[in-house]
Amino acid sequence: MDAAAREAIVDVSSEHTHLRALVAELVREVLQTGRKVRHREVRERLVGLRAAVEHAIDVEERELAPLVRAADPWGNARVERVRDRHARLRRAVKDFEDDVAEDRHERCDLVSRAEELVAALFSDLEEEDDAIVASQQGDDGTVVLDQESD
Repeated sequence: MDAAAREAIVDVSSEHTHLRALVAELVREVLQTGRKVRHREVRERLVGLRAAVEHAIDVEERELAPLVRAADPWGNARVERVRDRHARLRRAVKDFEDDVAEDRHERCDLVSRAEELVAALFSDLEEEDDAIVASQQGDDGTVVLDQESD
């Protein structure tokens, strides 16, 4: 694996660590709301999370996508699948943020929506982290970004 690939992997791993911390803050805020939802505080966390998700996706697509495309004949297809998954994540975060801004949810609904969002984000992060670990185990220079099967 060359220096550019190693640097891209470090950058993406750093973004994932940051996203996990922001998700933990969001979950803490949602769970600590008690009976009355503090929509403003939850929305502030969501705005920060959405910005971080956007940034992490941009880093992945800017730094890892070219490496994945060049890795083998299936690189383009893997990049497109990751982009589709990223588009779904972007929509999920934005939709949740919009719902909170409009006070559409009671506490139990808010917790349920937060759980769904956290599960989707963590699923994406885990798949990408697993692919990163797998790419570091080989010496053939291949970086695998997505091994998801339908």
